[in-house]
Amino acid sequence: MFTVTCCSRGNPDFKQDPNRPISPREVHLFGGNMTDACHMVRDYIKAWDLGGGNWVGEAGEVHDEQGKLVGRISYNGQFWRHWTEEEVKIVKPALEIWVDGRVIVAHIVGKPGPHAKVLYNLNGEREIRDLTWDAILRHLNQQEALYA
Repeated sequence: MFTVTCCSRGNPDFKQDPNRPISPREVHLFGGNMTDACHMVRDYIKAWDLGGGNWVGEAGEVHDEQGKLVGRISYNGQFWRHWTEEEVKIVKPALEIWVDGRVIVAHIVGKPGPHAKVLYNLNGEREIRDLTWDAILRHLNQQEALYA
């Protein structure tokens, strides 16, 4: 079981008050089918005629039975898993990083430490950079781009 939060805020780009909701806050309970949850989010967005700038804050948050954040459903109906530092160190997912103005796929390599070693190929050459775990987690959790 998990819950999905649907809510919105005004978009200042359209002269809406960002401190006021555009739609009512709703929390939906699901029994394990993330596809249904993603469709429900898109239906909610469509019903309230929301734009991407309205789908902010806790909108789309997915929590497990214990209330732990496990992911987010974005405006386009895509589920994004919420990564913890421990999970990243074990699973070592691929990263999309910006290098010299373009996106490069990189991989976390080496033993866990205060920084992560990130390996990628640039113009046929292997490059390794140190990045902080905090920066990697913000990137994986869809909060910001990652630059090397």
